Parts: sequence; structure tokens; C-alpha cells
Amino acid sequence: MYKVLLVSHSGLSKGLLDATEMILGDADGVDYIILDESGIEVFSKKLDEKVEFLTKTSEGLLILADIFGGTPFNQSMIKSQQYENVRVVSGANLQMVIEAVMNRSNNIDEVVENIVSSTKDSIIQGIINKNKELELND
Repeated sequence: MYKVLLVSHSGLSKGLLDATEMILGDADGVDYIILDESGIEVFSKKLDEKVEFLTKTSEGLLILADIFGGTPFNQSMIKSQQYENVRVVSGANLQMVIEAVMNRSNNIDEVVENIVSSTKDSIIQGIINKNKELELND
């Protein structure tokens, strides 16, 4: 089973974990790190410690970062190069986290492929057609 690490600017990753736990209950095997005003060096040190611990206690590690090219993503990519069983995906959102948590017993590479595909498909503009009458099927 792989573990999940959420990384983000400010409190986003904690909020994603809190929301995931509200929906699924306990999200065992999921942790987070935030980049805050303490700076990149502190974030990088915390990332080093978490990745080392989480990779030693699991079959793999899936890091979900908030923004492609942002510091949490970039630092995670650099760190992931030291491990064969670490994968990094950007664009973290609630659906992505839930899918990652619910599929922790599956192959990490298959889960990453599914997460990227399904997350792209889930970005949809909601439209209400105001000119149509509501149809009810009895």
C-alpha cells in the first residue's frame, strides 16, 4: 500500500485532508506539509523528513501538489528523484485526494494515470438553461 503526501502553499493541503476526512472518515496513510512564511528552507527540510519516513513505512508515496511549477511541486520533484517509488502529481483538488486515498491498495502507477485522467474529466462548467421548462419523469 502506498501513502499520500499533500503539499501546498499556505493551508490548502490541510484543508484538503480535512475535507477528505469529512467525506471518507479517517484518512489513514495521508499526511501534509505546507509552505508558509517560514520559507522554502523549512519546507524543504520538512519534506525531506516526511518523504524519508513515509517511503520507509510503505510500498510507495504519492505526492499531490497544488500548482505545477510552484515551490511545493518543484521541491517534491527534486526529492522524488532520490526514490524509485515516489510519484508527484500537480493540480491537487478534493476529487484527486479522495481517489488517491480510496485506491491506496492499488498499483501506484495505475492510480496516478487514473487520477490525472479523471481529474481532467471532472472540470466542467455548470450551466443552467433558463429557457427550458423542467421536465419530470413520472
